Amino acid sequence: MSSRNAASTASTASTAKRIARGASSIYGATLVSALLQLGYAAITSRALGPDAFGAYAIALSSAVLFSTVATGPVVALAGRTESVTRPALGALWRGAAVVGAIAGAAMYASAPFWAWLWDAPEAEPVLRFVSLNVAIGPLSGVAAALVRRIGHFGSLAIGMVAANAIGMVVGVSAVLHWHQALALAVSALAAQVISLLVFAVILRPYWRVPGAPVRISAFAQYGATIVSSRMIGFVSGFIGKFAAGHASSVAALGYWNRADVVSSVPIQQLQSAIVQSVYPEFRHDIASPERARRVWVDMLALISWLLWPVMSFAAVGVVVAMPLLLGDGWDAAQPIAAVLVVSGGLQISTMVLAAAAEAIGNRRWILSEQLTGLSIQVAGAGTAVVVGSVWPAVLAIPAAFAGQHTVDIYFASRGGYLPLRPLAVRYLGAASAAALTGGAAFGLWRAFGDYGAGATIVALGSMFAATIGVCWTFRHRLPPYQIAKRYGVMGKTIA
Repeated sequence: MSSRNAASTASTASTAKRIARGASSIYGATLVSALLQLGYAAITSRALGPDAFGAYAIALSSAVLFSTVATGPVVALAGRTESVTRPALGALWRGAAVVGAIAGAAMYASAPFWAWLWDAPEAEPVLRFVSLNVAIGPLSGVAAALVRRIGHFGSLAIGMVAANAIGMVVGVSAVLHWHQALALAVSALAAQVISLLVFAVILRPYWRVPGAPVRISAFAQYGATIVSSRMIGFVSGFIGKFAAGHASSVAALGYWNRADVVSSVPIQQLQSAIVQSVYPEFRHDIASPERARRVWVDMLALISWLLWPVMSFAAVGVVVAMPLLLGDGWDAAQPIAAVLVVSGGLQISTMVLAAAAEAIGNRRWILSEQLTGLSIQVAGAGTAVVVGSVWPAVLAIPAAFAGQHTVDIYFASRGGYLPLRPLAVRYLGAASAAALTGGAAFGLWRAFGDYGAGATIVALGSMFAATIGVCWTFRHRLPPYQIAKRYGVMGKTIA
């Protein structure tokens, strides 16, 4: 091996280890937060009914528009910044404060319009309260992105867990005290405020680091691309639930919201942990695709092998566990949750590759991917209204991820970032493992379902433990272990 290749391999291994440590820290915090979230959901789902959660879901869906415009560009710029200095901090903090204030005020003022649009007047006070989250969102988002950028993943993880735990305690108290939909927004607001304070303390030393003046205007084109992409993403996520609410009822949105809590929310938290860890590294691929050709296939293969089989198994597990977690009366949410979990693995693969496109700043790639997802979501939403059912909108979600990922792969291959054949072979292996795992879990559910949830959980748990044992025994033959070994994450680096 030449000295140049040896140095490249060592650098890649070092980066892989750093990303693995960062992702592990963030995911550990995410896992603890998810467990706390399940406890929070168990209490609040018994204290309030579907209509209250429907009003809250409307507020969250509407808030995404304002959060997208306010938070997306400044957080992306924070993740891409080359150095964390006093001028950079000042520019990012000022930008986040200004756009947050404008977005929060706009949402507060437009609350009556959104309540009218959804035909849900009970959502108006919740919309006004959630505008506080929108106002603070850019500041807390920039602070978290900068903490990730400086590599303080341990501090970030501790701050996340502490903020979420305190926020949920405050939120549960508010729900039990007020017994209304507005109280559901308290937890997120408290967590945002606490995390902002924690991350601001971590960043204090960097206010003393000198640096060249930063002009945010220099990032105007990139910021415009991010806003355009996030706006299309907002419409894609908004249109399905909007159509479902009009095709059925506010209660239907409440069922969808509870399905999200046990499926999309923890999946998005895992997705966030992965994307947040790898996003700063994509800046190295802006100038040349050489590094990407060596790394991106392995990155996507590792994600698919680790997550697709797990998600296919979890889709069955979540159906069994929901009545135990949320109590009675949420049967309609179970099949929705199963679909969302099945699509979760593909969702994370899609979002990681989309994050790479975003970091590189290829406008045509970014917008093509988002418009593909939007067109599929619009088709699903239109069908939902015509047939009067939420299901076309729900099924459009995995279809949209599949379409977006196909477009991402096309552009990445065309740009020289991603060789197609190796990726196709590895994706086929991961999909086969997912089909086998999901099929076995489904068979156990059908076999033991008549004996009650307890027997089914024992059967599924035994299957999961046996699968882990077999995988560990034959780990040297499995692609994820081989990839991790190659990058030095599992033992010595393979040259």
